[in-house]
Amino acid sequence: MSLTQLKSKIETQRRSVYGPATRSVELFYLDQIYYGAVSPETIQAVIDEEKTMAAEDIARTKSRYAVVPRDYFIKDDSIADIYGNDLKQVFVDGAEWADQAAAGGQPGAAWEAERRWSEVSNIEKFMAAPAGVMMIEISAPPDKPAAELKAQGYAGMTHVRVSAKLNESRVKQYNIILPACGDRFLKDLQSLMGAQDSAELLDEQELLANPLWHEVGPDVKTKMSDIENLCGAALLNTNPDQAVMRMIKKAAGAKRQAWEFVDSAQHDDLNHELAAKIGNLSKQDPNVWMSGIEQIRVGYMKELRERYDGKARLAQHGSIIDAAASQAVADSDVFIVCGGTMEVVKGSVAKADTPAQQALKLLNEVKESGKCRACGAVGTLYGCGVFCSACNAIWCNEYSKSGEQLSESQIRYLRFGKQRGFIDELIDSFRQWNQQYEQEKALKKNQALAKSA
Repeated sequence: MSLTQLKSKIETQRRSVYGPATRSVELFYLDQIYYGAVSPETIQAVIDEEKTMAAEDIARTKSRYAVVPRDYFIKDDSIADIYGNDLKQVFVDGAEWADQAAAGGQPGAAWEAERRWSEVSNIEKFMAAPAGVMMIEISAPPDKPAAELKAQGYAGMTHVRVSAKLNESRVKQYNIILPACGDRFLKDLQSLMGAQDSAELLDEQELLANPLWHEVGPDVKTKMSDIENLCGAALLNTNPDQAVMRMIKKAAGAKRQAWEFVDSAQHDDLNHELAAKIGNLSKQDPNVWMSGIEQIRVGYMKELRERYDGKARLAQHGSIIDAAASQAVADSDVFIVCGGTMEVVKGSVAKADTPAQQALKLLNEVKESGKCRACGAVGTLYGCGVFCSACNAIWCNEYSKSGEQLSESQIRYLRFGKQRGFIDELIDSFRQWNQQYEQEKALKKNQALAKSA
């Protein structure tokens, strides 16, 4: 099979499925065509890809936050991951795929190609930069028609990619997943990150094409902590509840950051099973790769969601993912990640309904009995099985209008009004930090103007 035929085959697969990116299967195909079999390095890369998407799902539906770290190495004027994949080539492949989709008339592919070529330009600038610099790329869903955003797999999340060139041979990258977007949030984020012209909001395309540059400083972890705090401040200005999630984790340990949760040793059994299943799938007929990876992905995400909620599954080692996938089918689960939306129907991944259609389905769906996670009432639970009838109605109403998945605290606020408590004190503390930051920034600006006068 030629490379052109391979691309055509992959594009056919891509059109047949609406869901997260098919990069895992694409990697399998590329190895098959070039080497005749899938290499161990590619299998590990696919495992990391699936864990990353699971972290995005947990960030959106549970923890509301994720930071996915990656290590790269500089060699022969290129930046490669630990499996030898050239980082620039990954971006070029994505841009060329988008060009091909645009030529085929796929909705939104033309502007998506422009965004992907901007990423290629950014990595070239980063490669040419000296050691000790940090590049911050902010990628948010552009202001485009909903049908085009859906076709290109945008799910209402902002991705902040921080690449730090530690020295002449090593690069550390942090991918921050934030459950927010919109003009107000992006303007605050640009301003807090130190954009030169924070008074004028860059649109989403300009924002991606113009990364921010910082110095790494003596300790990359300290610098990253500062950047995470700035992200939290931007979230606070837009939605206090989402902003305090990171704070709660630090202050009381009440929440777990998504990537740390997915990659935790407490899930060694699940992650070992994930690795074994992906390894076995790579040896099977390529015609079953797509359906196989979907079943693995759905079961893995379903199990992680339930473990996050403290639920235990009675399944033998080696059959946990299959059991979870079957439960996801029974529950008609919907999984929303950066790559798009999967609705599990009869063991397959089919096109998801619109948010309004999904909300209508969940509005009166009775799940089980238990305690409402929003108001604490004990009784019948509806929708996804975590809210009482009244709280579920609030969640469904907002999701049908905006596609936004309200958290428990947001539902409590909408139903009962603002109540002072521990979270409110944390919000006040963060607001004071934000005000102090703005005052210090204004002082530095005035001092710089005084010197230039």
